[in-house]
Amino acid sequence: MDVERIFDVQARRYGALSSEIKSIRKDIDWGNSVFDAFQSASKRIRSGLISRIMALVSESSKAASDISEILEVLAQDVSTERSLREEQYRVTATYVIIIFLTFGIFLLTAYSISTSFIPLLATAAEAEGPQISPGVRIGGVSPEVIKQSFFRASLIQGFCSGILAGKMQGGKILSGLKYSIIMISIAWMFFTFFGI
Repeated sequence: MDVERIFDVQARRYGALSSEIKSIRKDIDWGNSVFDAFQSASKRIRSGLISRIMALVSESSKAASDISEILEVLAQDVSTERSLREEQYRVTATYVIIIFLTFGIFLLTAYSISTSFIPLLATAAEAEGPQISPGVRIGGVSPEVIKQSFFRASLIQGFCSGILAGKMQGGKILSGLKYSIIMISIAWMFFTFFGI
């Protein structure tokens, strides 16, 4: 195998693989076989994509004597996948913004109903006559219970919307936890500061 030709990183552009190829070159210079150098690189890298590439290169190094063309194809594949991920991030960012806007509209609707509609109903219920129990009741339900229901509903919606946004953008449910925490915090601050 023409090791010098493969590892001439300055003459060739391997993109994201360049730094790892330099490390592999050092391993080979220290006396490791090409197969062992690629296997250790595959274990060293925590990225699934790069790990798969290194495993493929180590297997192809057993079969072919010149793997420089394989490295070039793999480098092009890595850059294509990176550009696809960036495009996916841009496209899904719009949907994440829509999810946040929908959550904001829900909070404003809850605020509007809690500050204008519920007090009107409470006033109408007081005008009807004597109360059966202390506190104003709207159809048997206290206005405070309705406000607490809005608060709980906004926390639940914030959590679920955050999970959905993270799943759309990152592909994993766990990546939605950051959005969930943000939305739950917004809901809590909204209800605390506006006194709903």
